[in-house]
Amino acid sequence: MARPGHRHRLTLDDLDEEALAAGPGLEDTLDSFDNTLCERDANGNGVAIDSGGVRLQASGEEIDDAVHRDELQILDDNIGRGACSQVQLAKSRTDGRLYALKIFNIFDGPKRRQLWTEVKSLWNVHCPALIGFYGAFLDGGRVCCVLEYMDCGTLEDVIYKVPGDLPIPENMLASLAYQMLWGLAFLQHDNQLHRDVKPGNVLVNRRGEAKLGDFGIARRLEENGLANTVTGTFKYMSPERLNGETYTYNSDVWSVGVLLLEAARKRYPFGDCHNQIELVQGLQESDTEDVIRSCDLSAAFGDFLRGCMVMDKRERLDAEQLLDSPVFAEYGIHDYDSAAKVLAAWVRDCVPERKLEYSDDYDSDAKMLNTLGSSMGTMDEEATERCLETYNSFRASDEEVGNLSLDMADMDLKEAKREYDSTYDRKLGESK
Repeated sequence: MARPGHRHRLTLDDLDEEALAAGPGLEDTLDSFDNTLCERDANGNGVAIDSGGVRLQASGEEIDDAVHRDELQILDDNIGRGACSQVQLAKSRTDGRLYALKIFNIFDGPKRRQLWTEVKSLWNVHCPALIGFYGAFLDGGRVCCVLEYMDCGTLEDVIYKVPGDLPIPENMLASLAYQMLWGLAFLQHDNQLHRDVKPGNVLVNRRGEAKLGDFGIARRLEENGLANTVTGTFKYMSPERLNGETYTYNSDVWSVGVLLLEAARKRYPFGDCHNQIELVQGLQESDTEDVIRSCDLSAAFGDFLRGCMVMDKRERLDAEQLLDSPVFAEYGIHDYDSAAKVLAAWVRDCVPERKLEYSDDYDSDAKMLNTLGSSMGTMDEEATERCLETYNSFRASDEEVGNLSLDMADMDLKEAKREYDSTYDRKLGESK
């Protein structure tokens, strides 16, 4: 291991069995710098993640992340899962705030690449329509990204889990459209494409906010503003992407149109397509106008969707142009906050509140406290401190969790604490 302050390129000789089993190529993207995972671009800019958090390395400066690993307590081991990551629910021990902890395996090449793309896309980005990023840390063979927690889940959850068969009302669709376009317009100003806009990558909360998430395949465009790689979820790809042509920012706009049609109809608008070839054929044979007309939508919203779903990329509007569509003014939407306000009332009334399932660690730790509580004063100082620390964290979380009974009287902790205070001088840490 290199000395602190010195950089060392990791070689195969430095890797453990798990890393070796991951195959070739890992040594090309990993640096060892006091247990740090690093990645840089051709200009030397990049991100470094270690057990302490994310550090952006610019001009020799290191900027620490906002949320440290030790501040977080895992509440639920699995609130979501993607192709390249697992998502856990975590809670800050300091202020009780909830976070989504997105976990990547660093020994998996594709997952590692998506991690870097996501971190570099979200770090130091402040846009209300993009999911908040609060840091990251290295934990063994995993990198954990600390993200904003959205308590209604994904838009896919909202579309298909809302009770009843009634479609989402048009004013709600307008709110969702405006918020997604706001996020895409922000990305465009930063020369970025999302490239995977779909219901599962739009997160919603009970404040009515809809935010773009999952930037694992986002792409920064060069001066010509064009990309040509085919990546993403094919059902939401624009025609030019499906055909392997170059594409630009308005390819994400097509995805927004497909998503909104799906939300309006409560089913995917272009039938049962199992691959890109079938979808290309379906788009050639069908008319998007017929699909739009099949929805019970106003003329203004229909015109808006037509602006999103122009087959010819040269004629399709971009996100910033579509934000000026007349349909938004009809529903009192003129900025992100007003759009969220429109959606909030419907979410509160129609979207079931998400019930959180907390980790089994709570139950096991609660049993431990019950067992140790009565004998707490007889334990050594270190063990007693650990028990008190665990107890205090549970008392803080119990107000929100609500499914644990951590009564001090039941665990006899009041008496145990008095015994503890009489046995140890807490200020000096010495036995009397």
